Amino acid sequence: MDTAISWFFLLVMFSVRIILKPMEVVADVVPFIGGIVGFGIGIIAFLVAIPISLSTIAVAWLFYRPLLAVSLFAIVVAMIWFIIYKIRQNKK
Repeated sequence: MDTAISWFFLLVMFSVRIILKPMEVVADVVPFIGGIVGFGIGIIAFLVAIPISLSTIAVAWLFYRPLLAVSLFAIVVAMIWFIIYKIRQNKK
């Protein structure tokens, strides 16, 4: 079961990366900039894939393991709150 979760996470991460790939291609006009944008897109894909995959797994486990599903939802909400908090803190 653990391998299925990790495969799902990797698939979500690569899907987000593929969706954002046109930005890297546009920035690849200047090769150095394209590499930096590609690295940034990889980080963004990783950070977006975590809450998406955890939310999907929590919905799947909601009926059979509600305590685990609620804990996963709590982790997702805490992660999103932390990211929004850091973004607002950096704007000041």
